[in-house]
Amino acid sequence: MAMLRSLDDDSQVKTRVCQYEASKNEKGTEIAKQLVLGKIEGQNQVLKKYGLKRHDFSVLKGVNSLKADDTMDLGAN
Repeated sequence: MAMLRSLDDDSQVKTRVCQYEASKNEKGTEIAKQLVLGKIEGQNQVLKKYGLKRHDFSVLKGVNSLKADDTMDLGAN
């Protein structure tokens, strides 16, 4: 399945520009940290429900100390 867009549709460009700007300031970094931790907490709730081993949050100690400059380019090959 594919979705065809008009040649003058630049919605993807706007999204990427906003993502780049968010990665360069502390507010964007804080939001990203909260998203990651929230997803892991949600996974832990599901794992607990089924009696499975949950994620160990002690390995994530470094997440809270990350700064905007510490991010890496995940899109690079």
